[in-house]
Amino acid sequence: MCWSGLVYPVVKVGDPADFRVDVRAALPADQRVREESAQRNPDWPFYRFRHAQAEHDAVSHGSMASLQVCFLLPLGEARLAESTWKAWNEGLRPGGSR
Repeated sequence: MCWSGLVYPVVKVGDPADFRVDVRAALPADQRVREESAQRNPDWPFYRFRHAQAEHDAVSHGSMASLQVCFLLPLGEARLAESTWKAWNEGLRPGGSR
């Protein structure tokens, strides 16, 4: 199962992965994206596209999506879920995507 919620058939098994490591790495990477956006566009608030994503982004272990919170909470990862939710919402305009 990928972060997009889709289940894909196994084609190849590689080394063991740890979703906690992936999420912890995505948080500072997302922070850098927000900082770079602020430098490029200092007069415009950060905007996170919250609609359909390209599949390679939606399934990437390095991407961030609000849906991750829904997977982290049942796994008992409340702190990671909270950090992800906070980062996801950082810089978004209150009240919608306009």
